[in-house]
Amino acid sequence: MCRLLVALLVMCAGLSFAGGRDDARGADDDARLPMVYDAQGRAIGPLEFFGGVNGVYIAIDGEPVFVTVDHKLVGPLQYSASEFEWAAAQSVGYATTDCSGSVLVPYSASPTPAIAVRNGVDVTVYTAVDGYSGNVHVYSLRQTDSSGATSCSATPFDEGSLYWAVRSTYPLTQHYPEPLHVAY
Repeated sequence: MCRLLVALLVMCAGLSFAGGRDDARGADDDARLPMVYDAQGRAIGPLEFFGGVNGVYIAIDGEPVFVTVDHKLVGPLQYSASEFEWAAAQSVGYATTDCSGSVLVPYSASPTPAIAVRNGVDVTVYTAVDGYSGNVHVYSLRQTDSSGATSCSATPFDEGSLYWAVRSTYPLTQHYPEPLHVAY
């Protein structure tokens, strides 16, 4: 009887040890998120999913800003499998009818409302003022197509209720140059 009890204790201890090892491995795998790296190999932050898109959180003026990351476009309807870039807004609002002056910040998928705007290879993030920003009027939109060509068109009505004035600008590609890479 004593031998049976010892054998049962040894088997239970072995199962307990094996189960603990599996739990530890699973916890480590779940905690690891892919990291986003800039062109110089510096880690920017973990790749996150927010508002239906992939991106990374960056602290701008002490506030969390979610900036979208997407595969780099390398040809017409052709994307790189391993290189990424900052995804900029396709439509940018302005208070003038000719897309001049300051960019306005639309309601966005970010804890701090922000918009990323691309001009050639430079991407700048514009963050919104805190709270109500007064009478903001949007009378034109600058559209960018997939080839990078831009056009300006006056809006048929004021879209200002969905926009805020700019609080600050952040030269994103100067801090984190492209192409971006995602790896564990």
